[in-house]
Amino acid sequence: MKNRLFLICPASQTESLIKEQYGQEVFFLTALGAVFNFQEINYVETLEDFLKREAIDEVIIVSDSSCPFIKSVLEQEKGFDTKAEQVLRDLLVDNYATVMAGDSLADKKKNMAKLNIQRQADDILSNELLLSPITQSQIRIKGLVTTKEKGQLEEVKLTLKELNQ
Repeated sequence: MKNRLFLICPASQTESLIKEQYGQEVFFLTALGAVFNFQEINYVETLEDFLKREAIDEVIIVSDSSCPFIKSVLEQEKGFDTKAEQVLRDLLVDNYATVMAGDSLADKKKNMAKLNIQRQADDILSNELLLSPITQSQIRIKGLVTTKEKGQLEEVKLTLKELNQ
């Protein structure tokens, strides 16, 4: 049995969808917009301990294409001025052509979700405290875009240079 840790946005409410696909025995770590703070030392130390203690085999970064934070950024709504929205706005500015390459708003949301997942994977792997247990325990890092209203889950290919996964 695999011990999986899913990094999700609580506002997307994708826990039941994920459990339907991956089983009930999974762990969740939440952050608004699936924007985690891997620069906060106490947070990272706690996560590092959790990875070891629970013998996590896979970390799956999830972004729902209908995430309200992605929606507010793409539709230029006022939103709530959260850190998640600020990070997602920056991600959009830095990758505008890639995000807007979609034909529909749903495509653009999915493009944004994929970029958010890759950004999180890069943040995880650039943190030495997390990289060490990930490489030592051979924890796999994966990406998953969900579309909750349609009940869809799509694994996404990540570029993980440090791990060659």
